Amino acid sequence: MHLCVRDIAAAIEDLTSRGAPVGDPYHFGATGKAPGLHPERARFGTYAEIADPDGNLWLLQEVNDNPTRPPE
Repeated sequence: MHLCVRDIAAAIEDLTSRGAPVGDPYHFGATGKAPGLHPERARFGTYAEIADPDGNLWLLQEVNDNPTRPPE
């Protein structure tokens, strides 16, 4: 399951403050999966994972309106 958020850093902070075990953010670069936020905060560029109490894995994905990204 995907949960799309506008600001993944804020979403991670909110979820962890509520006790949810959210994984570290990551993005995909030239060499594959890399730790941290996407360097340009590209739309659809940063992810984090969270498991619910039933063991289902959810994927947070940042879908921001970054004005510096190229138009689609």
